[in-house]
Amino acid sequence: MGYVYTDGAIVDDGSPVPPYDSRRYWPTDRPGARFPHFWMDVEKTESSIDWFDTSFVLVCGPEAEGWHRAGEDLAAAGPATGGVPLRVRRLPHLLGPLTIGREGAVLVRPDGHVAWRAREAGDGTRVAEALARVLAGGTLARTPPAGVAA
Repeated sequence: MGYVYTDGAIVDDGSPVPPYDSRRYWPTDRPGARFPHFWMDVEKTESSIDWFDTSFVLVCGPEAEGWHRAGEDLAAAGPATGGVPLRVRRLPHLLGPLTIGREGAVLVRPDGHVAWRAREAGDGTRVAEALARVLAGGTLARTPPAGVAA
C-alpha cells in the first residue's frame, strides 16, 4: 500500500512523489497513486473504492461542471474513445487529501490508480487527450495548444 507509479499508463504532472514508508500510508490524488478510500455517505454504504473495477472513472470535484459534461459526452460516444468503458462520478464534497479542489478532476484506471489529474476547470479535449495518453502507456507527446510551436 502506498506505492506510486512514476511512469507507464499515467500522465505525470510533475508533482512530488509522496515518500514511501511501509509503516505509513500517505493518501494522495497524485497520478500513479491509488485513489484514496473515502466513505461517500454518512451511513457508510458507498466507498470510493467501490467506484473502480472494470472501467476508467472520471472523478469530478463538487463544482466541476465542465469536467462532468466532458466525461458524460466521452462515455456516451463509446466508439470515439476506442470502446474504452468510462464512467463519471462526482464527489459530494471536498474530501481529505484531494488536491483537485471544487472544479478539478482525476481520471482513475480500473485498478484504482490515478492516471491523470487536473486541479482547475476544464473541458473534453483534455479528458480525451489524457485517456489517449494513458492508453498509449503515457508515451504520446502532448499536443500543444493552437498557435504554440511544438
